[in-house]
Amino acid sequence: MQKKSLHAFYDIQVNAASFDICKFIVLAEQQRRLNDLESVHTYIVPNGEDWARSDDEHSEMQQKWRLRNILIPALSTMPSFIGFTVCTSRSEAMILEREIDGSVFPTGYTVNDPVPCFEWADIAVNAHHEIPSITANPQALRYVKKWLNTNCNNLKPVSITMREMSLEKHRNSNVEAWLKFANELPEKGFFPIILRDTALALEVPDEIFDGLTLFNEATLNLELRAALYQLSYINAFVANGPAELCLFNTKVNYLYFLKLYGQDGKKIYEVPDYALPHRGRFPVEGPHQLMVWDDDSYDAILTHFNRMTLKLEAEKEQIELFKSKDHFPPSSISPIIYLELLTKAKRARNVDELALRLEKKQMIRPDQSYFYRGSARLTKGDKKATTDLFLKAIEINNSEPKYFRELGVFYLSNGDITGAVDCFEKGLALTTGEPDLISLVCICVGYYNIGKFDQAEKIALDCIDKGIQHLALYETLSDINKMRGNLKLAAKFLITGHTI
Repeated sequence: MQKKSLHAFYDIQVNAASFDICKFIVLAEQQRRLNDLESVHTYIVPNGEDWARSDDEHSEMQQKWRLRNILIPALSTMPSFIGFTVCTSRSEAMILEREIDGSVFPTGYTVNDPVPCFEWADIAVNAHHEIPSITANPQALRYVKKWLNTNCNNLKPVSITMREMSLEKHRNSNVEAWLKFANELPEKGFFPIILRDTALALEVPDEIFDGLTLFNEATLNLELRAALYQLSYINAFVANGPAELCLFNTKVNYLYFLKLYGQDGKKIYEVPDYALPHRGRFPVEGPHQLMVWDDDSYDAILTHFNRMTLKLEAEKEQIELFKSKDHFPPSSISPIIYLELLTKAKRARNVDELALRLEKKQMIRPDQSYFYRGSARLTKGDKKATTDLFLKAIEINNSEPKYFRELGVFYLSNGDITGAVDCFEKGLALTTGEPDLISLVCICVGYYNIGKFDQAEKIALDCIDKGIQHLALYETLSDINKMRGNLKLAAKFLITGHTI
C-alpha cells in the first residue's frame, strides 16, 4: 500500500462531511493517474478528538452518521479506491502520517496544516486536465436493475430528487410543481421515481405523494442511489448534495435546476463566483448533462424535460460515446477565466496554485501571476505578503495602471493614505482613455484625507460634470464646504449624494 498507492487525506477540519467528498474523490483519482500509481488509500481525519465542528450545524452524532452513510460509501464510486482508514483522532492521524512513504494528496497536506479539497474552486483549478468520472459499483447496479425491472412496467425510469430541508428553505424543491410533473409522466412513457430528502425518507408521506413510487431504499443507501442515477433515463433535481453523484459521473443524464428567483420575484440563490460564471456551465459536463438557470416551476420543468428528451434521441451516438469514457475532457472554459473568477472570490490558495501553473506554461506573465495572487489576498489581512506580491508585479512591469490601482486600494484600506495617493497618481498617469471610477473616487478621498482639499474638490466636481455619480464624491464636497463654513452648499451636496 506504500509507494504504489496515493495516500489521500479527507480532513473534516477543513472539508465538509457531505456529498462534496465527490470532488475530493475525482481530484485524488486525477492525481493518481497523473502520477501513474496503482491505487488510492483514503484517510478520513476528524476535526479534533471528535467529529463535531463549531462552524457546522451538525452535531457529533450527525457527523458520525454522515461519516458512515455518505463519506465511506462514496469511496465505492471510484474503483481504484481500494482501502480506507477512519482515524479516531488527529493524534492517530499524525502517527499514520509519519509512517507513510509515498505520495500524499492533497499536495502539501499535513495533519498540522490540512489542505481543503471539496469545492468547485478546487475543480476549476484542475479542469484543464481530464477529470476522472465516478461510477456506480457493479453489485449496486445489479440490485437496482432488478428493482427497475420489477417496478417500471417497461417505462423509462425518471428519478426526481427532492430537497426538503429546514436549512435555506428558499433552495428547496417546488414539491407541488414536481409532483404535478411526475403524475403526468406515465402517459408519456416514463416511470417517475421520487427520492425524498433523507430526513423524511422514513416518515409516512403526505397524501400528495399518493400513486407515486418512492424509492426510500436508494434515499438511505448511497450506493443504490448512485446506481439508480446511472440507470435512469433522466435525473432531475434542484441544487442539493446528492446531485454530486450525477455531476461527476459521465454515464448519468441529468437536469440540474439552479433556482434564481423565489415566488416573490426576489433573487434568492446563485452559484458563487469561484464555482463558475453566472449563467455559465460546470467545468465538467457532457452533452446529456444540462445545467438549467431557472427556478423549478411546472412550466420550466416541463419545457426543459421535453428539450432533454429530444436531445437524448437526436445526439444518441455522441452521448453514448461520451458515456463510454472514464473521464470528462478538459474544460473548454479558458483557465484565465477561472483564474479571474477565483481572484474575484479571494480564493488565495486556489489562485496561487493556478497562477503558478499557468505561469510555468507561459500562459500568463510573471507580473500577472504576482498581480493575481496579490489581488486574491486583498481581504485576507496578510499585509506584508499582499504588499510584496503587488510590488513584485510592479517591479517587473511598471506600466500597468491596474497594478497601481489595486495596491492603492490595499494601502487605503489599511490606513496608508499617502501610499494610496501615490499609487493612484501613478496609475492615473499611465491610463490612456477614460480613467476608471475606482481610482478617481479613491484619489479624491485620499487627497481630502491628506489635506489636499483643492485637488480633492477639483476631481469630485470634474467627475460629477462628466456624469459620474458616487456618494463618496458628494460626501467629500460636503465635508470641504462644511470646513469652509459654507453650510448651505455642504447640506446640498450631502442630500444630493444620498438620493443617488
